[in-house]
Formats: sequence, C-alpha cells, structure tokens
Amino acid sequence: QRTQEHQAILDWFTPIDYALQQSHHFNRRQNGTGQWLLHSPEFKAWTETDRQTLFCPGIPGAGKTILTSIVINDLIDCFEKDNSIGLAYIYCDLQRQEEQKADGLLANVLKQLAQCHVSLPESLKSLHDHHQGRRTRPSFDDIWSTLQSVSALFSKVFIVVDALDEFQSADCRTRILSAIFDLQAKYNVKLFATSRWVAEIVEKFEGSLTLPIRATYGDLKIYLDDRMKRLQSFIVYDPALQMKIEARISDRADGMFLFAARLMDSLAEEPTEGHLNRALDSLPEKLNDTYEQSMGRIEALGRNRARLAKKILSWVIHAKRLLSTREIRIAVAVEPGQQELEAGFVPSPETVGSLCAGLITIDTQRDVVRLAHQTTKEYFDQAKEKWFPSAESEIAVICVTYLSFNIFADGFCKTDGKFEERLQSHQLYDYAARNWGYHTRKSLHLSQPLKDFLACDAKSEASSQALLAVKYFSSHSNYSQQVPRAMAGLHLAAYFGLREAVEHLLADGSFPNSRDSYYRTPLWWAAYEGQRDVVELLLTDDRIDPDSKDNYQRTPLSWAAEKGHHDVVKLFLARKGVDPNSRDNINKKTPL
Repeated sequence: QRTQEHQAILDWFTPIDYALQQSHHFNRRQNGTGQWLLHSPEFKAWTETDRQTLFCPGIPGAGKTILTSIVINDLIDCFEKDNSIGLAYIYCDLQRQEEQKADGLLANVLKQLAQCHVSLPESLKSLHDHHQGRRTRPSFDDIWSTLQSVSALFSKVFIVVDALDEFQSADCRTRILSAIFDLQAKYNVKLFATSRWVAEIVEKFEGSLTLPIRATYGDLKIYLDDRMKRLQSFIVYDPALQMKIEARISDRADGMFLFAARLMDSLAEEPTEGHLNRALDSLPEKLNDTYEQSMGRIEALGRNRARLAKKILSWVIHAKRLLSTREIRIAVAVEPGQQELEAGFVPSPETVGSLCAGLITIDTQRDVVRLAHQTTKEYFDQAKEKWFPSAESEIAVICVTYLSFNIFADGFCKTDGKFEERLQSHQLYDYAARNWGYHTRKSLHLSQPLKDFLACDAKSEASSQALLAVKYFSSHSNYSQQVPRAMAGLHLAAYFGLREAVEHLLADGSFPNSRDSYYRTPLWWAAYEGQRDVVELLLTDDRIDPDSKDNYQRTPLSWAAEKGHHDVVKLFLARKGVDPNSRDNINKKTPL
C-alpha cells in the first residue's frame, strides 16, 4: 500500500487524475453496449500480441469515449491484481487544454505506471528529489528517460489514449505519439487510441490494427429499448409505436450514438401520441438541428428562466477553463453595480443542470460544468454571434465587478492562510483574477466597472496576488508572498495587453514608470507577456524609461528576448535609449 509520502511524490509529477474521468464516462454507458468491440478479432489480437497497436477512428458522436471507458474497465478487471502488467490512460479534451501539455501528459503516463508497481520506482523518486531540491520541474526528456526505466519493470504495458484529435496542438500530439511508439519499440507496450477521421492522425497508424467505431444497430437497440421504458405510458404500452421510434431513430442516427440520444431527448418532450408521430415525421436532419431545437426550447422558458439559462450557457461556452458548479452558480448571480454577492440570486445545482435543455452536463466526479459534447462546442463556435453577441463584454464586466466587491478593499493578503481563506470563501475570485483581462481584450468597449477597478490600487493589488501566486507543491510555504506587491491598475492593463485601458489610465494621470516591489514597470510587464500593441504605445511616451531595470538588473528587452517575443524585441531595438548589450547582475547575460 502506498504511503502518503509516495502519493505526494506521484502527485508532484501531476495532480491530474484521469480515474475521475474514467468513472464519469463508464457510468454514462448503457449496460450491455460495447461488447462487440471487446469480442472483435481486432481487440483480441491487440490484447494477445506483443507490441501491438489498435487504432479506432470514428465520426463525431459515434461513442468513442464511452467505448474507451469500456476498454479501460475491461483491462482493469483482467489485470488489476497482476503487478507485472502496467496500465495508463489519457482522455484528451479540448476544454482542458491547459492541463494537457506534452510534458504533463507524459508525466501522467509515468505516474499511472508507477502506481501499478508494488513499490515506488527508484528512478522516479530520484527524478523527484533532484528537481524538488532545486524547485524546478522535470523536462519532457527527463520524464521520457524515467518512463523507459519504469516501463522495463513490467512484462507488458497497456496505454490507452482517447480523442487524439483533441490534443492541445498537432505538435503536442506528435511528441506524445512518438514517445509511445519509441517506448513500444523497446518494451512490450500496447497502444489503444481513438480519434476522429483526421488524415494526419490516420497516417500515423498505417500498418497498425484498425477498427472503425460507429454506433452498431445492436447497441442502439439496447439503448433505445431502455430509454423507451422511461417514456410516457402511451409509448411504454404500445410495442408497434416503439418499433416505429426505433426504426426512425436508428435510420436517422446513421452510426452516431449522440444523435440518437438527442433525438430521444426531443421525443420525450411530446405530450401525446399525435404530437409524437408528428415529431417522428419531421425529425431533425442533422445533429446541429437538435442544438437549434434546444435553444428554441430555452427561449420559450419564460423571461427569467431563459435569461438564466443563457447566462449559464454563455459562461460554460466562453470560460477560459472548466468552471466548477459553485463558480458557475456565483457567476450567474453577479450583476453589474453590486458591491457584494446577493445569495438569494445564486441558483441551486439542480437548477443549473436542468435549465439548459441537455446542452451542458455536470461532471459530479470532478465537480465541473461542461458542454455535453465536443460537437456541442463546435455548434456554438459557429453560432456564438447569433446567441451570445456580447458575451465577452458581459463576462468581463462580471469579473471586474466581483473583483471590486467591498470585501476585497483590504488588498493584498499577508499570509498563505489568509490568501487561501479568501479563495475558499469567494470561489469565483481565482477565475476572475486570472481571466478578466482575456475577456476584456475581446470586449466591445472599455466599461465603467473596469475603469473603477483599475483606479483602485488595493483591489488591483489584491487581484494581482491571485493572478500570479502559484503553489508548485503541497509543502510550498509562503508562496502567496513570493509575488510582487504594489501592482497597480496600469501594471495589470499592460500585463493583459489592454491598449485602450492603458491609454485611459495614462490620460487619467497614472504614472507611466511606476514600479512594483520587484522594480517592474508597466513596460516590463507588457514586454514580458509579449503584448506588442501596449509596448508600442508605451515606447511612444517620452516619459517612459525604455531601459528600466528590475531587481535582477534586467531590462524589458532582456525578458522579451528570453521569451521569444520577436516583434517586441524589434520595437525595443528601434527605440533610442535602449542598450542591447545590458547585462543582468546574476549571470551577466545580455539579451542576445
């Protein structure tokens, strides 16, 4: 049994736990479905042949993720008690891109394989000890090297990757697949992968076992039979009507499980047999048509319920990361002009889950609210302007309104305990502090709530603490104090690249060379973050010192060069008064 110390080491590599997603997806399956895959010759060949790959491409909504969870569960049932066999799995998700960088994904595979071993592998412990002592993180190559030594401890290793098409980038996908294929060439590694039919992905699996995924008639029948048991009595007691429903939906779904489910959701709304038959005769032609129908049902809810449903959807669609149920509930309760949260307007979790006509789902395992499917996201990507034309502006205003609540007038928290208490007690604060600027950049105008927020030094400084503080490991003490103090509104506007806000603040009397406690100016922050437009604006101001040095005696040019912001570097080199040969006071490095 793993000790707490061992678990802490494993969690240091990555806190992400795909077991929660596995549980969520497997619990959503229809009992009895997916057996065709487990009994297929291709699957048997994959499990019985060394160093084998099984690639399962399919159309959107075919059920690839649910089938993946069935495969993983089968592997767990078969091999969980066999310590000579390793298992690791990854669920890729476009809505979780920040969590799915190449080094993090490979670290997760390493962590899961280490969990399969009877004791903590020495190579993994050595890698952890080496980096923790230096407060650094292992590189992709470090992780890859350790993964090889850990893989060698098993007689066979199963690696399962769902939704290759939802990787953060093609480069990230290529690095992970190359690492797995290289591992497979050295050890008995078996790879199971799913994807949409994407040419560049399909090409990588030439010569591998391939089994296309689509919703089979048998699985659809099992699903539809179960759904019809829970429909209205005039359907339950009419076998002929059930057969008609089954035939029409199976034909229209055309191998897409999700489409069948959406069609059944719409039929469940029909009050009489006549209404049902009329609906069967005019079933939506495409999956997107069902999303249009859902939005139509939301519009018909009545003013307040429809407004709340659309606010929930807007946040889920436009948020820069997945939000918890609590974060969503608070976000939709905040109104411009408020000085504190009015608890009476916070909807219940049940209301959040029921109002949106099946367009969102609440993942209770991870406590996050998300769109029902990747195709739902793709529909709203196309229809944002139709349904949410000013969403970014509205969300930006809600974020800065929340950050401007009276309770945050105390400013910077002076201890980790106080800081963590603030985040725990005000659960939208972390999201608002880290993301208000990104929403503002896409806004239609500079709002008055934003101007008021940036003009308040205490509230700006408080939000900068939540923006910049990072707890790298569980024992990381004093982390909330290891960020600059005296971050004013102008620093924040420069950080996020808000040119119009910077212009407003300068015109309103903000000091252009103001420094935070690390001697960083607004120009420094703009250069560090690669905000070209703001750098260009500030360099035209004669009051600006373009070569100002921070506490390491490094200039904005030095940091722009290190970060690879080429356009920003060019602006500095074209400006008089910038020393391209300046050196820091630690390693005596120049920008070059």
